[in-house]
Amino acid sequence: MLRLVLVGAAALGLLLAAAGPALADTTELYAIAYDTALGSPTDTELDVVVPQNGPAAASLVLYAPKGYQLTLGQAPGTKLGTVAASLAVGSGTPVDAQGALVADDPAKYVGNTCAPGAHAAVFVANLSASGITVPVPFYVDPTSGADAAVGSFKLQACLASPDVPASVGGAPGGLRLLEADVDFVSVFTNPTASGTYTWSVFDTPFTPGTATADPTGTVEARSLVSLPKLFSLKWALDKTKRKLTLSGKVNEGAKPRAGVNVRFAGGPKKSLDSWKPLGVAKTKADGSYSFTRAISGPLYVFAYINPYIEDTCTAPGSSAPKGCVFESTGASIGPLIHVTVPTKKKAAR
Repeated sequence: MLRLVLVGAAALGLLLAAAGPALADTTELYAIAYDTALGSPTDTELDVVVPQNGPAAASLVLYAPKGYQLTLGQAPGTKLGTVAASLAVGSGTPVDAQGALVADDPAKYVGNTCAPGAHAAVFVANLSASGITVPVPFYVDPTSGADAAVGSFKLQACLASPDVPASVGGAPGGLRLLEADVDFVSVFTNPTASGTYTWSVFDTPFTPGTATADPTGTVEARSLVSLPKLFSLKWALDKTKRKLTLSGKVNEGAKPRAGVNVRFAGGPKKSLDSWKPLGVAKTKADGSYSFTRAISGPLYVFAYINPYIEDTCTAPGSSAPKGCVFESTGASIGPLIHVTVPTKKKAAR
């Protein structure tokens, strides 16, 4: 069943965050590419949502699509991005956590029990919530063997069990992860060929009530990103009727993106607090769209496309024992424009 997930402007910098449901019933993945030129360094956001009504996640393994490159070798302490998370104690009300994603010395993590051995890089997210700080390492490696069919690099995050005391390796305060939104600002480089690229996450749960992972319960979720993305937006004003027409084209992966909803939000100021939904236009077969509405004064307008999501995956097969359970088509981000309205001149007396 095809669904739409609400996406909103998260900051004036035009960051979009895919907002998963408060209580997801399956593992979800949303990938957003902010810089979409082929072969260019890119700010990439990956949002993973895990169910609260099932076993807690023991590990999350993210795969960058084949064709992507990662910048490695950063000095320990180098900031690589940010992480925002939603955590809960059991079935309690979720709490927000945030922190920086920083590089660390891989030699410090050789003896970890979740993904032992030497790694090409280690990125650490220090998540702080309710007075508790939880470091979450991501073990980063180029893929090899069977993994090479899934992606070019994998990033493994190992989590502590909320079902056992912290004194024996459990999660501090019994916290469990519900959602992790990681914004990699200076890590990935886009592929050099146009096309659609598949990000994946493999979610392995704990055996309930224990600190033992259950590999047989692993599921896969995917997110599709087409590169490059060209999203144009222009405006025209009927000064007499005060009617604003917004129009443009959406092209992704060197093809028009047809039959999707382009959404508009805006307000009289650049401040997000003043923005409201303005309307929706659907793209035609050639990717073009047009939308008209009345306005009363100057307006900042932002255009975007929500991720489209499905409960099944378009490409058959998965190496996860429980299969691929979710797929999203990434959000597209249009430009921000400023609509000016001429001041009415008073009649001379």
